[in-house]
Amino acid sequence: MRYRVCTGDGRVARGATIVQRVRLGLVALETAVRVVDVFEWAPPGERKCGFSYATLEGHPERGIATFYVRQDSLTGVVDLVIETWSRPGTWATRMGRPVARLLQRHLTSEALRYFQALVVAPGSLSL
Repeated sequence: MRYRVCTGDGRVARGATIVQRVRLGLVALETAVRVVDVFEWAPPGERKCGFSYATLEGHPERGIATFYVRQDSLTGVVDLVIETWSRPGTWATRMGRPVARLLQRHLTSEALRYFQALVVAPGSLSL
C-alpha cells in the first residue's frame, strides 16, 4: 500500500484526507480516509500518541482504524497498537469477503513491518 497525507506539510492532522493506493497485479485501487482524531496523552505508567481515521464514501470497507504508539514509563518498551472495526462497504467486498479479509491482514502486517523498521533504525522514532 502507498499513501499520501493531503496536508500542506504531509503530516497527519485532524480533518486531513489520506489517499491510499493498493496495487493488485495490473489493477490499482485508490481510496481515501479522513483523520477524525489525533491524540497524545500520558495516563499513569505510559505515554501514548496516535490517530484515528474513518473510511470515506467509495472505500471498499466502512469503518474506523486507530493507530497508536504506547511506551511503558518504567521499562521504556514501545508497542504499536492497531485497532480496527469494519464491515464491507461495497457489493464487491461483500461478495469477496474472504479475499478482502486476507488483504486487510496483509496490509496490517505490512504496517507492522514498516513500524518495526522505523524502530530498528537508530534515532528514527521518538515519543
